[in-house]
Amino acid sequence: MTQISEESKNFPARPDKTINWLNKSRDDWKGKTQTSKAKLKVAKQAQKRARQSREEWKKEYRQLERQQAMILAEKSKEVERLKTKVQELAHENLDLKKKYWLRLMTKN
Repeated sequence: MTQISEESKNFPARPDKTINWLNKSRDDWKGKTQTSKAKLKVAKQAQKRARQSREEWKKEYRQLERQQAMILAEKSKEVERLKTKVQELAHENLDLKKKYWLRLMTKN
């Protein structure tokens, strides 16, 4: 008889409650796992979109940088051209003033 009572101590008194508890525990664990997997998937997708967006912004930034460099080069060429034009006009103005004053002096 002592053997039977020792074996009965290893088993719960109500196996149906234990089975229900194990099923509930398993279902809870599955739910938690599915929830965490779904959150992980959303996080990975967000990270992927962020990487793609960052790469697109980098490409656009580089393109705009090149455009800006080209525009600056064009504008600096134009500025140099205008500076030389101003210098030419200043020399022409000086020449015209000299001629005007020479004419005025020679008329007198």
